[in-house]
Amino acid sequence: MAVQALELEARLAGDGFQTRTIKTNSLPPASRILRIPVLRSLVNQALFLRSLTENCSNSTVLHVFSNSYLNFFLFTAPVVLLGKLVGTPVVIHYHGGSAERFLHKWCWLARPFLKSATHLVVPSGYLWEIFRKYGFTPRIIPNIANLASFRYREQPPLPPRLLYTRHLRPEYDPESAVRAFSEIVRRYPEAEFRMAGDGMEKNRLAALVRQLGIADRVCFLGRLPNHRLVPHYEWANLFINS
Repeated sequence: MAVQALELEARLAGDGFQTRTIKTNSLPPASRILRIPVLRSLVNQALFLRSLTENCSNSTVLHVFSNSYLNFFLFTAPVVLLGKLVGTPVVIHYHGGSAERFLHKWCWLARPFLKSATHLVVPSGYLWEIFRKYGFTPRIIPNIANLASFRYREQPPLPPRLLYTRHLRPEYDPESAVRAFSEIVRRYPEAEFRMAGDGMEKNRLAALVRQLGIADRVCFLGRLPNHRLVPHYEWANLFINS
């Protein structure tokens, strides 16, 4: 969502619109508060609400990138409430693969906020179907793909170099990507795999690649800013997303 926020801001500015971006994660990366799950959410919300109230008075539209569970109620709900209070239209731009589980459990509480938004936007037909199932009528606006950083190149034949770029968390199932790569190595021993991302699964995945005998073919890059991912996309020939 951060990538999409930056891309949308740049395109709106290019069309002559004035934008102000308010972060939902204002804590600096080195802050010790980030190590405490509930506290970091509350502190980030306090910083977010302060910036939101300071900047909303002369805004003509409030646009919020939204996702599921606690983040929805900490960051999306306040934007909707504030929009109602000051009479400013609100666009909820929802992302996230947890929509089905979130709405199944929490739709009764989230519905008033989703219904109160001026527009509900989703980036895919997959999410459109889920929201329609629960009685909403979202608009589909696909994610922005900025191709300016990439170039076309012919590489016959394609050596098996794979890239994975996502948080190493259980809900994204990075283990399946590792196991898929282990199958590829059986046929192509020279295959290489780079995993960009960090998370609670990293140590377990490191142990798994050793167990599968592919530790020398897998490189854990850690969490990288988007501009530092470009060389890895150049290096790779296959992108894998579990």
